[in-house]
Amino acid sequence: MQGTVLSVSPGGGDSNAELHYAFTLPDGREFQEKYDGSDDGWSGLGPGSPIDVTYLPENPRRSLPTGKGAELPETLVFTLGLLFMMCFGVGGLMGNRQRAADSRRSPLPQYEGEAGKPPRTPPPKGPRPLSEY
Repeated sequence: MQGTVLSVSPGGGDSNAELHYAFTLPDGREFQEKYDGSDDGWSGLGPGSPIDVTYLPENPRRSLPTGKGAELPETLVFTLGLLFMMCFGVGGLMGNRQRAADSRRSPLPQYEGEAGKPPRTPPPKGPRPLSEY
């Protein structure tokens, strides 16, 4: 949809630039909207300049200058980067957990008894005879 720039207010410091624009729908309804954001490519625009506008047909008040907002390449790169960090984060946590589990499973040292003597046999189970007392 072709629209017209009404005014451009450059941003400065902490404030975003503002682009005021108007567009007319095929049914004749006219909308005047404002976009706050970075002023990429707006320096050459002035009142009366043509601008492409994208809007929701069910709610034309929801509109943006075409090319503004979240575009597919930027969103895809962000999503893949986030997925990459999550995989390595979970992998790192699981690796540390496995190493900790391995260190707890160290084998117990085997008792070899006194040097040169075979290990003693354990005492018999059950009550001891009174004669031993």
